[in-house]
Amino acid sequence: MPDWGKSMQQTFECYTVDPGTWKDIRPVNGFKSATVDRDSSSDTLGSASIDIAEDLGECYLRIYLVTIQNGLKERFPLGTFLAQTIPTSFDGKIQTISVDAYTPLIELKENPVPIGYYVPENNNVMDTAYAIVRDHVRAPVVKTSTIDKVYGDFVANTDDNWLTFTRDLIANAKYEFSLDEIG
Repeated sequence: MPDWGKSMQQTFECYTVDPGTWKDIRPVNGFKSATVDRDSSSDTLGSASIDIAEDLGECYLRIYLVTIQNGLKERFPLGTFLAQTIPTSFDGKIQTISVDAYTPLIELKENPVPIGYYVPENNNVMDTAYAIVRDHVRAPVVKTSTIDKVYGDFVANTDDNWLTFTRDLIANAKYEFSLDEIG
């Protein structure tokens, strides 16, 4: 671990991420900069703005802070984000593509819960939430178990998406969504 109070060289790296294994695939060629915003008041708990020079389509990107201090090089993940680049045409000049990217929770927010969907009474809250999230995101999901049961049928509102529905469900067990730097 570097001594953050002392001088060091700092750079940043960006990698595409395999959604099945959650491992880095390859460095992003032409990665220029990124701004990471962690926002606990946001539904998706944060976002990023990434400047790159290549069209990647839709993929997960992981951003690292790279430090070099006393000859020791270390990488620290800053976040993993779902990005969608738009196709561009090349006119012979160097181009920069600015991409808005979101935490993996965006995949839950994008899809509405079917009308009439409910979790039956006495189902385990966290086991049910785990299954819902696992089925609706490509990112890996950590399973947490509790003894908390659903008291009464837990019915989706007509304006719920999978994120709001699951967030409200896990609140019954006094849990909330969180993300680490890996996503």
